[in-house]
Amino acid sequence: LKEYAPGPTIMECLGQGPLPTAALEQACHMSRLAREKGYNLDWFPANFVWMDQELTYIDYEVQPWMAEWSFEEWGAWYWFNPEGFAKFLKTKDGDHINYPGTPKPYKEGLYLERYHNFFSQTK
Repeated sequence: LKEYAPGPTIMECLGQGPLPTAALEQACHMSRLAREKGYNLDWFPANFVWMDQELTYIDYEVQPWMAEWSFEEWGAWYWFNPEGFAKFLKTKDGDHINYPGTPKPYKEGLYLERYHNFFSQTK
């Protein structure tokens, strides 16, 4: 049975603005641990809760690790797109967070700058 995890999802947090660095650092740590075991989590922001400075994964999906679907190559792009998520939450139009007709997040503009700034500092 799934436990109730109090707090807003990362998706809800993104609707309010950029995520705290601590949330991103914890996601990177979770990603490394999962990759070491040969797995990917579903990094979509609705699958994580942020409460009391702690990140909790609330989804059951775990897949064999593939670079294409890792946090660094797929999920992080969503986590760096607060503007798109604010629009998505208001309109439910996935084109605000994905290339139209795909499950692929945008990787350009502000997202690209935020992504590179964060990952260049964590390496």
